[in-house]
Amino acid sequence: MKLFASICTAILLSFQVMAQQGAVTNAILYQRDGELDKAVSEIEKAIDHEKTKEKAETWYYRGVIYQSIAYSEGEAFESFKEGAPEKALKSFQKAMELDTKKKKYYKQSSEKLSNLYPAFINQGYALYEAGKYEQAVSSFENAQLTNPKDTTGYVYAMYAAEQVQEYDKIKKYIRDLKEIDYSSPYLYYTLVRITNNVDKNPEEAIRISQKALEEFPGNSNLLEQQTNILIAEDRKEEAIENLEALYKNDKNNVTVLTQLGVLYDQSGEKDKGLSFYEKVLEHEPEHYIANFNSAVIYYEKGVKSLEKQQDLRGKEKSEEYKTVKAQGEKDFKASLGYAKVAAKKAEDPEDKKNIQLLISEINKVLSQP
Repeated sequence: MKLFASICTAILLSFQVMAQQGAVTNAILYQRDGELDKAVSEIEKAIDHEKTKEKAETWYYRGVIYQSIAYSEGEAFESFKEGAPEKALKSFQKAMELDTKKKKYYKQSSEKLSNLYPAFINQGYALYEAGKYEQAVSSFENAQLTNPKDTTGYVYAMYAAEQVQEYDKIKKYIRDLKEIDYSSPYLYYTLVRITNNVDKNPEEAIRISQKALEEFPGNSNLLEQQTNILIAEDRKEEAIENLEALYKNDKNNVTVLTQLGVLYDQSGEKDKGLSFYEKVLEHEPEHYIANFNSAVIYYEKGVKSLEKQQDLRGKEKSEEYKTVKAQGEKDFKASLGYAKVAAKKAEDPEDKKNIQLLISEINKVLSQP
C-alpha cells in the first residue's frame, strides 16, 4: 500500500507540473491567436506556481504577452494596457536573470527588450504632455534600459526631470550621455546652469563652461551664459573679451552692445562705453539703459568742462576758455536730451526721482551766463 501511495503521489506531482507547464503553453497559443486577455490569465497562473515561476521560459513568454498588449491597437485590451510596458520589461529582465547560461531565453529576451523602446518613449511623451512629469521621468528611464545607446531617452528624461527640479538626475543623464560619446552645447549649457544657479558654484560653472567652449568654440549661447556668470563675479576683462567675440559675430545684438557699453563704462573707458550706447540707440532710440548711462557720461564731461573753466578764471576772453565753455554747454545739452528720454522710459520711482534731479541740475547749469 505504501508503495502504491508513493506512486500515486509521484503521478499527482507530475500531473501538477504538467498542468502548470500547460498554462505556459496555453498562454503562448492564446497570444499567437490574439486572445491576449486569456493569455494574461494563463501566464499569471504559471508565474504564481512554485514549479514554473523560476523558469526563464515562463518569464520570457510573460514579457512577450505584455509587449503584445502594449502595442495592441483598439480598445479590446485597454484595461490591460496600463503598466504593460513595465511588466514586459521586468519579465524579460527576470528571464535573462534566470537563464544563467545565457542561452535561448537570455538572447531572445535581450532582443525583445529593444523592441520596448518606442513604447516607453511614447508613454513618456504622453505623460509629459499630461503634466505627469515624475511618471514621465520613470518612462524615459525605462527607455534608457531598453536601448542604452540611444540618446532620446536621456534627453527627454532631462526635460521631464527639469519640471520637477530633479537636478541630480539631470546631471546623471548628462554623465550617461558622455559615456556613450554624445555631447552637445545644450548638455553643457544645462550643466553650467545647474552648477551655477542650483549648486551655487560659479567657479566650477566657469570651468565647465570653458571646457564647453573648447569643444564648441564660438557657440553664442555658451558664450552669453559664461559672460553673464563672469559679469556676476566681477570678472570684467574676461566678460569683455567674450562680448567682443559675440559682437564680432553679430553686430546688431542689442543685448551684447548694451553689456559692452556698461562694462567699458564701469571699467573707466567712458568713450568706448559711449560708442556702444550709441550703437544701441541706432537700433532702439528709447532704450532706457543706453539713454540713462549716456546722460550720466555727458553730464560728467560737462562737469569736467566747468572745472576747467574755474581753472581758467580771469581768462574769460581767451580762445581756450571759450572753447572749454562751448564744449561744456554741448555736453550738458547732450546729457539733457538723453536724460529726458530716460525719464520717459523709467519705471522705478527711485530711478525717476534721480533722473529728474539730474535734469534739474543740468537746467541750472545751462541757465547760467
